[in-house]
Amino acid sequence: GTTGHSTAKLTVQHDFIYDELLSHVGKEKAQQYYQSQNDALAYVRKLVKDKQLECGFSDEDTYLYATTHHGEHRLKREKKAYEQLDIPHEWVTELPINLTIRAALKIPNQAQFHPLAYVSFLCDELNKKGAQLFERTVCQKVTHDNGSVIIHTKDGHTVTAKKVIAATHFPFIDGGGLYMTRL
Repeated sequence: GTTGHSTAKLTVQHDFIYDELLSHVGKEKAQQYYQSQNDALAYVRKLVKDKQLECGFSDEDTYLYATTHHGEHRLKREKKAYEQLDIPHEWVTELPINLTIRAALKIPNQAQFHPLAYVSFLCDELNKKGAQLFERTVCQKVTHDNGSVIIHTKDGHTVTAKKVIAATHFPFIDGGGLYMTRL
């Protein structure tokens, strides 16, 4: 998989998203998005600490940077969005690595970790609670019947459950959001 030899970032900073969210869905929903990301980071941080997980978790700052005039213009719009949403940040002109930039938005107190070590813990916990996990199972269709979810696999099998969590790199069922077209 794509996370086999990597470190994952845990951050509220996902490219130039907040300026776009303000423009498309308004301040309330943009604030909800930020809060959900911040809450998720706090949840992972607490879980790692409480369970003493060995997953390479470390607090880090994150940077969204620009190397071109156009990129800097977009960065300034994103900075205004951060200010409207009260997102803690700092405007900087240097990075802690050797890369020439025009400017960057730095968000403190974000994090990184090894995703497979973390997910391994989650899988163990789910198994203890009786959940079934199906790896390398290609879903072709999802249907519903009498309160159950039915997953139809590429191999012709079905999995029936009351609740299903789809944990995938690319969304395969998106409820009409056309997320695959945005990747």
